[in-house]
Amino acid sequence: MSALGTTKDEGYDLVTNEAAFDRANHDFESDRERHPFRQIHEDEFLCIRIRLLSSSSPDNQGMQVVHVEAQFANKTPRVLAKFLFQVSVPKFVRLEMMPANAGSLPPSTQPQTVMQRLRLFKERTEMRPFSFRFRFTFIDPSGQQLVRQGVVNDVLRVLNGR
Repeated sequence: MSALGTTKDEGYDLVTNEAAFDRANHDFESDRERHPFRQIHEDEFLCIRIRLLSSSSPDNQGMQVVHVEAQFANKTPRVLAKFLFQVSVPKFVRLEMMPANAGSLPPSTQPQTVMQRLRLFKERTEMRPFSFRFRFTFIDPSGQQLVRQGVVNDVLRVLNGR
């Protein structure tokens, strides 16, 4: 798999959004209890997990809105600095990302995780399952920039635990 970006034959667009969501300041506490995290990546440095917060019925424009939360945990005893999580989706899905709640991952000795929220919009009539690609870049304790990337196939199925 090559670097993320727009590819004509696969139809993926890379989208990162540094601005916070202006809309949809929802309380997802009840959904959090019902939808556990699903692990999408783990290695010697970090663990990345996602979970469904809520899936709204179509709005007036006929769009299904899926709220997702990503969680990042550092597995090393030192800070992982300057991380960036990027996601690409097929052209028939629109993606909005809000910034993560921190710019670095605390060491494993401090049991804290960093969260980032995403919103996926797709036409209600669009029945195709879709995947998303992710890329996670960070500075490791030795000062070297590292990249981790992968694919989550059939995102809605994974989020619903099927």
